[in-house]
This record gives sequence, C-alpha cells and structure tokens, in this order.
Amino acid sequence: MAIAGPFSAASSGSKRGAALDFSGSAIAAPNNTGGNEPPSDAELVAGVLSGNTYAFQHLYRRHEQSVRLSIGSIVRDRSTQEDLVQDAFTLAFRRLSTLRDHSLFRPWLARSARNLALDHVRSCARRPNQVAFDPELQSADASPDEVAELHDLAARLANGVVRLARRDAVAITLTVQFGMGPSELAEALGVTPNNAKVILHRARKHLREAAGITES
Repeated sequence: MAIAGPFSAASSGSKRGAALDFSGSAIAAPNNTGGNEPPSDAELVAGVLSGNTYAFQHLYRRHEQSVRLSIGSIVRDRSTQEDLVQDAFTLAFRRLSTLRDHSLFRPWLARSARNLALDHVRSCARRPNQVAFDPELQSADASPDEVAELHDLAARLANGVVRLARRDAVAITLTVQFGMGPSELAEALGVTPNNAKVILHRARKHLREAAGITES
C-alpha cells in the first residue's frame, strides 16, 4: 500500500525504516452507517484501503492506549515504548492490505505490537553486555536470596566476567532485566512455561559454574 496522506516521518531506532506519526489533527471519520454511531474498525480499515488515509488516525486514537499498555507490559523503558508504539502502527499501516477480516484489526494489531516488543527484548538479551540491570526488578517465583544471586550473576554476565551459551544468556537477561515470569519467558523463548522454568534453572546453574560458584 502506498504511503500517502497526513502522516509525517518520525525518528525511530527501528530497522524497519522511518516510523510514521499518526497523531495529527482530528478529522472527520468515515461513517457508512448513515447514523450517529462511530465507524467500526472494519469501516475505518476499508476507508484506509480505499484511499482515505485520514481514517487511520482514528484507528490510531482508538487503539493507541491498548497498544501502549501491551508493549509496556514487556518493555519498561518509556522512550523505547514510544518508539515501539509508533513502529507497531507504522507496520500495521504498511501491512493493512494483508488483513483479510477487517473486523479483526484490534487483535491483529495487538499481536503485532506484542511481537515487536518481544523482538526488542530478545535483541537486547542477545547483547547482555549492553544491558543495564535494574536492582528493583524481581523475577517471579524466586525467593529474595535467589533474586539477589540472579542479579549478582547477571551483573557478571553483563560485565563480560563470564560467558554463557546464547539461550542461557537470553533466559537470564529476560528474567532479571525485564522481570519476566515463566509464562512471559516461555512466550519469548517459544517454549512451554514448564520448559521455561527448566531452561532458567539450567541457565542459572551454568552461570554459577562459569562464575566459579559452588553449591553450598
């Protein structure tokens, strides 16, 4: 779909190209019902695809908060959240013609936004030496002593004192830096929650061994 209409390019760290700014001035939304009811998502999508790109501003305003909350549940940095929100809507705008059922715009957008956020944290986890660990974050299902040890071990990983296999490093980083519990970690790694627990346990064990820490 051609990028034309009231949108301006916005600065973004995305590798998908410049994000678009959809937060322009309010305009009249298309209404095919003939009444006072606001247009449905399906009507707005159809409007965009027929050339009325202003209709996408209404989709943006309608769903921006839910997209922000979805991304914010995974990514805690406010600036990164803003970039990913813009990326999510930019990607949706550019891929809108691939949405077969226009009434499913909301779940389609939510899934895309969540995938972008997960891609971001996976990318960060692959570069643990570039991650700043927040001591206020605590992983789910961990005792205070386990949390303290995880942060100590993760700091060693981030500082390059020890090295791990990529999946182990990813599991430790997602748990400590992003505060992911088993369910979120499972989704990020593409495994079941039980498998995520096993992976994290083994990653912690490997990290302890690499750091020269023996079981007491």
